[in-house]
Amino acid sequence: VRIQMRENRMVEPNSRGGKRVLIVDDLEEVRQLLVLLLQKVGHDVVGVASGAEALAALTEQDFDVVLLDIRLPAPWQVLPKVSSMARSVPTRR
Repeated sequence: VRIQMRENRMVEPNSRGGKRVLIVDDLEEVRQLLVLLLQKVGHDVVGVASGAEALAALTEQDFDVVLLDIRLPAPWQVLPKVSSMARSVPTRR
């Protein structure tokens, strides 16, 4: 699977397996587009529409990346959870 990006750049699928990505966006069209694009390049993606849904997903599953719409109503409810998760993940050196 290859996806045509701006300026004729190509994005190849991740050959080592994708990342677990959580998309948090209240606009369904944006959320669906991001989910589709990231899945096509090999990532395992979950899309949710609210901060409450994001908190539930973060409690139930582990994610490598969280894409959070900062214009989402009350994004600050999700940020502390994401921040605490990021601090608890060991870094590779």
